[in-house]
Amino acid sequence: MAPERLFLANGLLRKALTAGGWLPLSLILVVDLNFSPLQLLLMGTAIELGVLLGEVPTGVMADVFSRKWSVVLGGASISSAQLASGIVDQWELYLVTQFVWGIGWTFISGAEIAWVTDETGSAADVEPLLLRRGRLNFVAIMAGLLVFAVASQVVDRRTVVIAAGTLGLTWAAGLAVVMAETGFTPSREQHWQSFRTKLVLGATFTWHHRSLRALGIGLLVGGMAAEAMDRLDSRRLEDLGLSADTNPTLVLAMVMMGQAALGWFLLWRFESRVVGRRVVDSFAAALLVVGFLAIMLAHTPILIVAAIGIMVQGGLLDVTEPLIGTWTNALAPSDARATVHSFIGQTLALGEIAGGVLLGTVAAIFTLPTAWTVAGGLFVLAAGVMWSGRPHWSASPGPLTGRQNRPS
Repeated sequence: MAPERLFLANGLLRKALTAGGWLPLSLILVVDLNFSPLQLLLMGTAIELGVLLGEVPTGVMADVFSRKWSVVLGGASISSAQLASGIVDQWELYLVTQFVWGIGWTFISGAEIAWVTDETGSAADVEPLLLRRGRLNFVAIMAGLLVFAVASQVVDRRTVVIAAGTLGLTWAAGLAVVMAETGFTPSREQHWQSFRTKLVLGATFTWHHRSLRALGIGLLVGGMAAEAMDRLDSRRLEDLGLSADTNPTLVLAMVMMGQAALGWFLLWRFESRVVGRRVVDSFAAALLVVGFLAIMLAHTPILIVAAIGIMVQGGLLDVTEPLIGTWTNALAPSDARATVHSFIGQTLALGEIAGGVLLGTVAAIFTLPTAWTVAGGLFVLAAGVMWSGRPHWSASPGPLTGRQNRPS
């Protein structure tokens, strides 16, 4: 299979399975087990702790050993964690599954984009592919939600989550067979020396490049806010009467499908215009709107209004994922591409860890609406940071050698 097609297929299937599997799992956590806002946020913190600890080492490993096997191992880890989430029923065990999920994601983050960039030839060729997959991901999410929502009406929720994890493991096994790696040459240096070299180069480039530094700081701040929105949206709807007045599976499925539909529309409508500095403009505008929506959602007492607001803010946040990849990939050097992606991912993880602890504590001491109000202010601040780092790029820089490739 052509690398572009495999890149699309892998991303689409992963999105369908994770989104579809999260639908019944979120209801297990909120409705069946009635976890508190602090417990839900600490589960998110467990994911991000896994990302924080694994992001840079796994990114460097991908640059030293193999991008292909990083992607395969990551997919298998995520699917194993998803399968286990359908079996366990204690909060402490969910922390373990979420931590493994986070570690698994770090093997894919950066390595998958680096792999397809190597196989196709250049970052400029891959940029349209990233945005295209970002748009098609929303179609995959809607398909996954539809399939798993129907399945949840036929069998119990735990069985649906287990089925999603099993399908993911099967796909990872097939990927190990069909995924080629012809554009990447493993390092011939001593592995530890090469690991250290890539680590230093990636860290130096990421920090000294003005636009990458702004992206990292913006993701640190925005990640704190995003964790509250991601983990507490179902809790907020439940507090407003989700399971008391409606079929919670269908309502949550409609909200999540609406998010995906909005994300698809935005990328379809503006994909050809989101290039260069407009990536940053789009990113900052999305975060600004999400910030104001978070404050509104914190104080509305009406379930339908909250559901629509969560749908809109979720769609806007989902659009930022391909923007992060595009922004980073356009500026990262070819010889440390996965490592730079990993450093950017690590800053997001660090922000979400801090946000889980900080906003979870605010929700526990005060109220969930108070935590969401704080999150809204953080989104607005992150938008300003993003705007301050508008880059001046036309193509990806060359290898990290010589003064001509020093970051601006």
